[in-house]
Amino acid sequence: MAIAISLRQYLSDHHIPYDVLVHEATGSAGHAAEVAHVSGDKMVKAVLLRGMEGYVMAVVPASHHLHMDLVNSQVGDDLRLATEDEIVDLFADCERGAVPACAAAYGLRAVVDDTLDIMPDVYVEGGDHRSLLHLDADAFRRMVGSAQRGRISVHD
Repeated sequence: MAIAISLRQYLSDHHIPYDVLVHEATGSAGHAAEVAHVSGDKMVKAVLLRGMEGYVMAVVPASHHLHMDLVNSQVGDDLRLATEDEIVDLFADCERGAVPACAAAYGLRAVVDDTLDIMPDVYVEGGDHRSLLHLDADAFRRMVGSAQRGRISVHD
């Protein structure tokens, strides 16, 4: 599998530049960062949540753990982790567990950890377990657009 179709189309439609870094197959964003020799602070992971108002994608560094109280306070909803089946349904063009941190490509709301705003560049899953997209700070800000920002995670 290559970059997810929805993600590739969104980036193309919005003229967002990126580079592709191919690595050996991994099972998590943290492991992808490790094998690709990328700092866990620059590796972005997406966590899908579900609340009363629908789905929300939390976007945090792979070196962090999502803090649900902070997310709920930021979003103003009582969110819980989405199930694997919900994730598979929403991200049908992605391999299981390789959700790209681009909520808008899938019509979802997002909240982005504000620690990512200070990174000069970041890496995001491409929709499979072998591709990372490398984006500079401007491209990442354009990709996440007007998503809510706030402190929603804690460093491991």
